[in-house]
Amino acid sequence: MKNKKIVIFVLALVSILLIPVFLHFRGEYLEAQAIKEQERIAEEERIAKEKELERIQNMPVSKSIYLALDETRNYSVEFLSGDDVLEIADNSFKATTIGNCIVYRSDTDEKLEVFVSDLFSKAHIDNYKENIFVNAYTPEEAAYLDKALEARINEAGYQTRAAVAEAARFLSMCFNYKIPYFCENGRLTGGMYCDGEGRFYHKGLYLSEDKYSLIDPDGIVEGPGMWGAMMHMSCGVMLHPNGLDCSGFVTWCLVQAGFDPGDYGAGNNEEGDAFCVPDLSNGDAGAVWLNELDPDKIQAGDLIAWDGTTAVVVGVDEENVYIAHQYWDNGLEVITSKKSELKDFMYGSDDSWTDNWQYVSLMDDYYKTNGNGAGNYTAMWN
Repeated sequence: MKNKKIVIFVLALVSILLIPVFLHFRGEYLEAQAIKEQERIAEEERIAKEKELERIQNMPVSKSIYLALDETRNYSVEFLSGDDVLEIADNSFKATTIGNCIVYRSDTDEKLEVFVSDLFSKAHIDNYKENIFVNAYTPEEAAYLDKALEARINEAGYQTRAAVAEAARFLSMCFNYKIPYFCENGRLTGGMYCDGEGRFYHKGLYLSEDKYSLIDPDGIVEGPGMWGAMMHMSCGVMLHPNGLDCSGFVTWCLVQAGFDPGDYGAGNNEEGDAFCVPDLSNGDAGAVWLNELDPDKIQAGDLIAWDGTTAVVVGVDEENVYIAHQYWDNGLEVITSKKSELKDFMYGSDDSWTDNWQYVSLMDDYYKTNGNGAGNYTAMWN
């Protein structure tokens, strides 16, 4: 009996002494298992990342983005190639070097090619640019600018308000040259010179001879000639560089955005009430007197005018409305008008007009009915 108690005591003592050893080895075992589990998870993640990277690498490029130097976009991307072209932050990226790169945008699952060039600039107001001249760009450069314009329109949203604003901003604030005013683009008659070419209501910029194939040759007296080509202007007998008139610029913007407003002027068309670019001198096509309108309702992409001319709103902020206007004396400029002063206009004693803005066409219904609404609208360009 006594021996049995001794054995039990010894066994108990040994068990007590072995507990720390057991716990130690058990801890080592569990730690090893945890390491193996971590390694397994890490391996699965590595394989998943490799498969995802392979999937992304095999994806086709779904969209091209064309940027000017120092221009930014406020969404996240990750480099796939060409990491010297962009400067990437957490929720944005900035174009820093001329070139191109491939990036991945995870929130939309898109593979993008980003092009950066100095053929156009970040949007800014500069009303003292040099007028465009013939062959200012090589055919390859002209084709690049056409692709850039089209890509930026698509980025804004084809057939939308935002696309019209982008087209107007591109030509008035991003394009490196000023487009001169060309009265009615040779469409006036009555014994004056008439080149007969008509306005350039086609996709792209009128910068190279390959665009001549788009011009209807019927009735052409002089031309065709790209923007900047010296031609007889129908408002007189002088030679003048080809460009756009006020309604020509408005219509060009609408055409770039995917709309078809037709060939109509700002204040000399009897049928203006039937079309998008209205005879604003008569207040047709939904045009509203500015003194009857809250100026805060005006948006980029709306049309604004005084009697005989029309323009495109390219930006609005708390105090100002920014207007791209093809003015007969100065060419294409961006005018800053204070909201508080938009209503300050009056007719002279002989009912002649003054050069203050008088009408605005709020284009919401037009963009909804004929297109896809607002698109990726921004009130300002930066």
